[in-house]
Amino acid sequence: MMEENRGVAIGLAIGVALGVALDNIAVGIALGVVFGLLYDRRQKRDEEA
Repeated sequence: MMEENRGVAIGLAIGVALGVALDNIAVGIALGVVFGLLYDRRQKRDEEA
């Protein structure tokens, strides 16, 4: 199960760091989650190919 959400977890960590750097944690978390979802989607597509 963690394999499926690895990208979201990584994206969330990056997003929190980005949010702190930008002094806007909500924007950082949102960008991180989007990045994580896109990463997971790409990983899944690569596994199917």
